[in-house]
Amino acid sequence: MTIVTLYVDVENLLDKAQQVITSTIEEWPSEFPKPNILQLYVDADQTHVWEIWASHKFPSINTRVNGVQRYSSVTKNSADMSLITNALADQLKGRTSHTAILSDDSDYIALFTALMKEIPRNDKNDVPFIWFITDRPDTHSRTLNSFIPPQYLRCIKCGDDKKTPLDIKEKVVIRTRQVASDKKKVNPDERKSEIEQIVIAIIQDIPIGPFKSADCKKIIKKHFPNNQLSLADNATFGNQFAKNIWPGLEKRGVLLPNPNKKPRKYEMTDGAKKTITH
Repeated sequence: MTIVTLYVDVENLLDKAQQVITSTIEEWPSEFPKPNILQLYVDADQTHVWEIWASHKFPSINTRVNGVQRYSSVTKNSADMSLITNALADQLKGRTSHTAILSDDSDYIALFTALMKEIPRNDKNDVPFIWFITDRPDTHSRTLNSFIPPQYLRCIKCGDDKKTPLDIKEKVVIRTRQVASDKKKVNPDERKSEIEQIVIAIIQDIPIGPFKSADCKKIIKKHFPNNQLSLADNATFGNQFAKNIWPGLEKRGVLLPNPNKKPRKYEMTDGAKKTITH
């Protein structure tokens, strides 16, 4: 009996999660059996909303939402370990016959390796496994493209145009042609413009003096309720704030007096305020 389970690391996909999941299922490759089961791995406090969305969006698929509980500020590997453990157990216990992964996290190489070793099969190159990644820049290790056999990899496009799963090598050829002949399809400034709006809102709302990243989260929830950061848990928000928001604040004159001290405390300055009044 063929049972195909698609395991999705929702946190890894961030604000593109719903779009990418939908694209993956709608454009499922014909050479791999279609999924019977959809397992989503989400933050524990978002379990119910994802259950509502997934069951309504994919009524013909058995949907299971797994809330990943965090017990520390460490964000790395919580969903990864839960997903890998469940996927391997499901395969070995016969609860699924084919494993599909949707994530840009290269840590799932460990799962692929385990399946190669543990699943009995006549052909060593016929592992019942497929891995969907996105074309988002700088989200997965080059190891995936360099070492994972291409028959096990498919790429999902995240742009506004039609999302189509592509073989990795085919994707490279097509993207190269697009860059040469059609520059209008990719606008790398779109996300930056929203981040810039967030930066301006923070500078406008935070009074002069010390503040924490948690204060900024309240501002994002107020002005940008649909932004993924407004729904993120504190640890994820802290990481994304440091990576995406803080550089914009620093550029406008916000200070970080003691960068090695934790928790970090930032300082709003009069100079930063002046950058949004002109």
